[in-house]
Amino acid sequence: MLIRNVEELRKYLGRAVNASFEIESLQPFIELAEDEYLKKGLGLVYFNELNNQVNGTGSVQLSANNAFILPYIQRALAFYTYHLYLPYAIGNDGDNGLQETETDTTKPARIGVLEKRQRATIENASKAMETVLELLFAEPNKYPTFWGSAFGIAFKKSWFGTAEQLSNALPLVDCSYRLLLTLNKYFVWAETARLQQIVGIEIMTMLKNYHLTPNLVTGMADLYRLSRQYLAWAAYEEALLFLNVVQLGNGGLRVLSEFDGINNTKAPDQNTWMEYKRNIDTRTSSARADLIGFLNKNADNFPTFKTSILYKAESQSRLPDNKKYRSVFRMK
Repeated sequence: MLIRNVEELRKYLGRAVNASFEIESLQPFIELAEDEYLKKGLGLVYFNELNNQVNGTGSVQLSANNAFILPYIQRALAFYTYHLYLPYAIGNDGDNGLQETETDTTKPARIGVLEKRQRATIENASKAMETVLELLFAEPNKYPTFWGSAFGIAFKKSWFGTAEQLSNALPLVDCSYRLLLTLNKYFVWAETARLQQIVGIEIMTMLKNYHLTPNLVTGMADLYRLSRQYLAWAAYEEALLFLNVVQLGNGGLRVLSEFDGINNTKAPDQNTWMEYKRNIDTRTSSARADLIGFLNKNADNFPTFKTSILYKAESQSRLPDNKKYRSVFRMK
């Protein structure tokens, strides 16, 4: 485990974890957080390297670069662990099932208080994980195990590696790592179903090469920016319904609110929802028009686009440009 004792956990969670806690009682939640979040967010190869170095497996020692990033990873792990532990922090399991107990000086936390802490905890965990990814992107040469692994190679190919990158194209994400994770599968869909239908396979290959090695591919910066912008909006437009409605196991649909539990916040009314949906559709259409307009204007640089049904050649029947003439003349 990357967190080995209560002292390390309290370093990031403070008074939220009592000093009298025994690490054995929290170990299942630490291991679950590592499996569910860290291994999926950092890849198994890099996680194993960190784990071996932290726990001194064999003669392995913690490298200087890993020692720098480790506190940021531990902070994410601490909050993810606490998030998983919180539902089990209230009540005791006895012969009669789950019981809430209280004394003359203490009483169980109200559900609203618990839910507020749960929301704050997962948000802190997500922000901590976003910081880890930003550090990995900032100096990739310092973390060869991560970027050299199959996970790291695939991660680099993804259109948006961090929530900050996504926010540059889709500002409403507001650097939310949780929303980035939710939208990832929709980027894959939008690439094939939307973007590739406009640019074609050859230009798509050029965009992907530029994404991986921008210094080796010239003349692609503006097209790359507009393509990512359209990809982001198209993915969000497709995902929007599923961000607000979930299908239940019995086949029914349920409108999602801010959080599940007894005190659900009110879902938006139909008029508000439809207005928001129309605004997103308009933004997506605008991003699509910007991309197609750029390709039409620069078709000579991207000749394969000229074979597309979306290509519109510049009209040859326009009126002449009379700016070069100093006087005005008329024909009778």
